[in-house]
Amino acid sequence: MQTLGDIIEVHARTTPDRAAITLGDRTLTYDDLNRRTHRAAQVLFSAGIRPGDRVALLAENCIDYAVVCHAAARVGAIFLPLNVRLSAGELGWIIENAEATMVVAEIGYLPTLDLALAGIETRPKVLSLDGDAETDLPSRIGAAPAGPVEVDVDPNAAAMMMYTSGTTGFPKGVLFSHRAYFRLYDGLLQDGDFDTDDVVHLALPMFHNAGLNGALNTALYAGARVVIHRGSFTAPEILSQIEAHGITFGLWVPTNLAILLNDPGIGTYDLSSMRKVFYGGMTIDPGLRARAEAVFDVDFYQVYGSTECGNITILRPEDHKRLPPDVTGRPFGNVGMRVVDEAGRDCGEGGVGEVIVDASKGGMIGYWRNPSATAETLRNGWIYSGDLARIKPGGFIHVVDRKKDMIVSGAENIYPAEVEAVVMRHPDVAEVAVFGVPDATYGETVCAAVVTRAGRTLSPDDLDAFCLEHLARYKRPRRWVVAESLPRNAAGKVKKGELRAPYWDSGSADP
Repeated sequence: MQTLGDIIEVHARTTPDRAAITLGDRTLTYDDLNRRTHRAAQVLFSAGIRPGDRVALLAENCIDYAVVCHAAARVGAIFLPLNVRLSAGELGWIIENAEATMVVAEIGYLPTLDLALAGIETRPKVLSLDGDAETDLPSRIGAAPAGPVEVDVDPNAAAMMMYTSGTTGFPKGVLFSHRAYFRLYDGLLQDGDFDTDDVVHLALPMFHNAGLNGALNTALYAGARVVIHRGSFTAPEILSQIEAHGITFGLWVPTNLAILLNDPGIGTYDLSSMRKVFYGGMTIDPGLRARAEAVFDVDFYQVYGSTECGNITILRPEDHKRLPPDVTGRPFGNVGMRVVDEAGRDCGEGGVGEVIVDASKGGMIGYWRNPSATAETLRNGWIYSGDLARIKPGGFIHVVDRKKDMIVSGAENIYPAEVEAVVMRHPDVAEVAVFGVPDATYGETVCAAVVTRAGRTLSPDDLDAFCLEHLARYKRPRRWVVAESLPRNAAGKVKKGELRAPYWDSGSADP
């Protein structure tokens, strides 16, 4: 295999009748998926799509997400997943910035897409992903030739463009090559124990890297079966899918696990097929993990990575059992990683520095048409992640925070993520975001915005007493804001800039 377009082809030759992908009562074998993807590639090619063109997709989780992604790869186009939670204005900005040649969209999102394209001078071609019109993709697939498109695709060329979430400014398009994705998939197979016999549950949005590449494409690369979940993550539906399809492998965030475990009917389902759970985005509470292990009898794998770097570290099942809960993981076997100080020197055990990744072994090509941002992130052959980590014994690290979020109070560096982890242990706290606010004496001091659990009450005095018990005095929040909710962007990340703005814009810690 050389390019993403080869993945399904290989398994269609060796195991054509193996189930590849399932949604509801519809299942495609590898042979079915291969034939459909070839026809979709013919549609794209006949519409004028050529190597390097950008093919965008605006859709929720569905079988044809895989079809469009791999069809684009077969004609050498750059696949561009679009977040369905974005506003029309945000979508329009990305589509115009990427100079998308074509946008394929589910029929329900066509009105939003029309608004998004309204101000774009060079309008991309638009195809509907569903419906029964002659102009939609399924109808064209049905009429397309069955054979492969004869296009030479460079393995080192960009296969996809993923836009960053834009929490600190305009989003940037991250270009990733076919070869770099293969290294990512190989790492997950070798260190993450993906197996051909796995039945992988895909509930993460496929417009995010974790859903599309961490789950879908890695499973297809392994020749496994993918069961797609579409819609809200509700316990009865997910538990029923595990039982009905014999799910062995779940890729969930800890919040998903809590939803499942808190369902009063969980004991009525046959969950004996489950063997592995991957999670990322946040550490898992030891109590939650113990409950999950008792119910599912599973092994846990924590994966840490970024859009620019790909997968960086993994915490395997045996590591979960012997290491403290704050450990993030150790580098994947095929990833080169260092933790360096401001001068670029490697940090020793206990030291905190920025995580950087060897670009020669994987990671991004660069940012789409943004040479200044590329030069800032990609330096001397290393990708600078912007994440700060502490070196732990045995080659492991603990990711403490984003570099840009670090609070400097007096002579002390304070990492909001560490403070947030403590505050979240308070039984009455549902959510928390920690950030720095101006202080006349120390330069910055710690502020925490908290959301209270339903039916509970919180007071700053209670929270302060709790933090004094579990945190160094200088790290504890000196200001507290009790909020109904935290502002989030379309990717679900807390917009700390919006929380900080009233304080810094006024130059005072009192908004």
